[in-house]
Amino acid sequence: MPVARGGRAVVGGMDGAAAPYIFVFVEPDAVGAESERSGRASESLGITAPVLTRKVAPAYPDEARQDKVTGVVVLQLLIGTDGKVHEVEVLQDPDPRLTKAAVEAVKQWEFEPARDKEGKSLSVKSSVTINFALK
Repeated sequence: MPVARGGRAVVGGMDGAAAPYIFVFVEPDAVGAESERSGRASESLGITAPVLTRKVAPAYPDEARQDKVTGVVVLQLLIGTDGKVHEVEVLQDPDPRLTKAAVEAVKQWEFEPARDKEGKSLSVKSSVTINFALK
């Protein structure tokens, strides 16, 4: 999908009904702005988004399950040039127990890193939504 300079697009997917959503925010540099190699992925510049290769499902904390706590945890990840999660920022925290479980899981995730049009690995930020629901 083309993205105008300075525009924004979201590329996302879901791997199964109970899996977390994965979104990559794409914001190309404005005209005249210095390009950052550790910046955001941009399809319009020939940059590919990271691809999840190893996913660890978060464990529903027993205490939260017993208390019937549910909610959606939203995290922003910094995925490094090595495909590993280097930073996790909590954007939405419905309950500290759920958030802790989500953070512990995504820190173990691995990706095929984002790449520029020459194939060089890039660091990118990606948002992940994890839904904790009781069945």
